[in-house]
Amino acid sequence: MKNSFIILFFILLILFSSCTKIEHYSAVPKLSYKSFSYLDSSLTFSVVDGDGDIGLNSWDTTGPFSRDSAYYYNLFMKLYQKKDSGLQLVPLPIPLDYRVPYIEKYNTNVYKADINIDLSVLNPFPYDTFIYEFYMVDRSLNKSNVVRTPLLSFKK
Repeated sequence: MKNSFIILFFILLILFSSCTKIEHYSAVPKLSYKSFSYLDSSLTFSVVDGDGDIGLNSWDTTGPFSRDSAYYYNLFMKLYQKKDSGLQLVPLPIPLDYRVPYIEKYNTNVYKADINIDLSVLNPFPYDTFIYEFYMVDRSLNKSNVVRTPLLSFKK
């Protein structure tokens, strides 16, 4: 009887320890700032999307993703420069909006990734102190949270 109890105890211990908590994520994308590289003017951020519908294929150019639609791009960025004691939106000749590509996900609907954006289109960079503000829209047109970088500076 004592051996049966010990065996049952270990079986239950193994069963309970093998259970993992399933994490649930929102279908609305959640962004987090990670870093800015001064060497190549690139911005890195992470994204988590519970239903995994982040990204556009090259052929996604109709309906809400058509060229004249507000959602042709799925990553929207603004640049602010520090002026006196505040921040001022910089009107750019070339918008900083991007089409983040679709990435196939296997065995899960959750999309977790780090995204690196090349911002060298603004070189030579004319602003000393600045921030970027950005957000994403997924394929269901859910808008993520708006993220701002910390105050960045090219001052020596």
